[in-house]
Amino acid sequence: MGAYAEWINGHPEVLTSVIPLLVMGLGTPQVAPSATLALKDLTRDCQNCMGPFAHHILQASQVTDCELLTHHILRASQDALRCNQLKLSECVRLMYTVGRVLAVLPMESIMNYLNQMLMPYVEELHVLVTLEINTVTKLAILSRLKMLSMLFATLDVQGEGDVSRFPQPVFLVLQRILPVIQAIVHVWCSDAQVIEVVCSVLKNAVATLLDQSLPLVADMTQILVKSYQLQPHPAALDLARQFVIMYGRNKSHVKLMQSLMCELSSITLHLTTPPHCQNISEYSDILEAFFNLLAQVLKKNAELLASAESLELEKLFQCEEVNPHLRGERMENHLGKTAHSSLDRDSNLDLPVLSSLAQHDKRVSQLRHRGILALSVPEALTVKASSSFLVNFISQSTELAPLFSVVQSNGESLTLRILRNIGGESPRSALEPLADLLLTMNKKHCDSLSRWLHTTVCSEPQPLPRSTVSQRELFVKMVLRERANKRKLQETVREFSLICRGLVGTEYAGKLSPYF
Repeated sequence: MGAYAEWINGHPEVLTSVIPLLVMGLGTPQVAPSATLALKDLTRDCQNCMGPFAHHILQASQVTDCELLTHHILRASQDALRCNQLKLSECVRLMYTVGRVLAVLPMESIMNYLNQMLMPYVEELHVLVTLEINTVTKLAILSRLKMLSMLFATLDVQGEGDVSRFPQPVFLVLQRILPVIQAIVHVWCSDAQVIEVVCSVLKNAVATLLDQSLPLVADMTQILVKSYQLQPHPAALDLARQFVIMYGRNKSHVKLMQSLMCELSSITLHLTTPPHCQNISEYSDILEAFFNLLAQVLKKNAELLASAESLELEKLFQCEEVNPHLRGERMENHLGKTAHSSLDRDSNLDLPVLSSLAQHDKRVSQLRHRGILALSVPEALTVKASSSFLVNFISQSTELAPLFSVVQSNGESLTLRILRNIGGESPRSALEPLADLLLTMNKKHCDSLSRWLHTTVCSEPQPLPRSTVSQRELFVKMVLRERANKRKLQETVREFSLICRGLVGTEYAGKLSPYF
């Protein structure tokens, strides 16, 4: 039946026979998986038919109870959830159906159903977070959080462009559960699965509410930062990316988003600095998510980073640790008072962010220069993410003076790292992002790149082993010549890398055209 959902949307009279059959299947464990899948498909494609469908049912008597079918589905879903016979995946799918169906009801009916169906799960979360940490408790918490996450993703009572003076139901539920989510983060911070689902709950809520979530952004940011402080996780960085892109241009939240970026940068770079980290590959997933975050922010709102007084752009470009004495300071808001969120009144959790200092503390001892660190890891996805960050950084540098000065002062070390990777210090699978980086540098800083290349190819120790002087000169000439054809530059880099790796003459190298 689910496969015919699109067709049924054009023939809503069929629902008179379909819905009762599917609702009956929810009470049978053997049929429940198929029933929940079909209901999910139907409520996705036929949502607009669910409310007004009563007109087709009762047209003979001219009675128009537009909520008849909707209430029938919701009562059956409520009974199915209470019986505890459904598996977790089936419960989550059923919450999708509940959210889509609730969205066509009046606000009063929505809140009545949420109080009956959802609030018991919220109360259970309050109890579960106080229990001993074990597998049973974890599974119970995960199941309830996943159901909440799915409901937040589907319960959208406003169409595109609609503006209501009443808060959305998701806003009211989110406001209610933020304290227990904060407690879950504090207790389960070391469990990656729990943190990932918590971030999913907040992400889906924000995606549904959009600007209506602004009153809760400070509280959600506090939870995000606390989670990342206790145990860095890529999911927190993905959530931060959504926050910064959505609210980074909102005048009332610019400072908060800049402070969020400063704190996440501080924690991440501190995490990958000795003695905390002996092998940076241990945190490759963190670095990948971190540089994807930075790349997106630079692409969507580079001014946010360029104007952040406490964000040391050069440290980010080099992937060095930021000033450790600036970490964990509280942010002063635009009124000159310390910003406290509503969650602070109920707990001792603070929003640890960098203070907005106009001048960085120059007396702190200089940190050891570590070069363009993230490009040196063997993980191809991390190299790709860091290259994307650097490409966007360099692309925006001609428009923003703070970025321009960073590129000019660190361009030679970046060029050296690129050549060393081409020379054999990185897997061949990571060469394409390096070609993109060279192409961007050639477009935006052509004269400087020419100087950096000629300097580094003659440096000792030689970053391009097994290559002759004439081959290196030809390589530099071909790189500087290419400013538009990315594919051709990638092929040039790939073939020259074979020379440096001593693979010329092998069967693998024979498949490529010999430029050199």
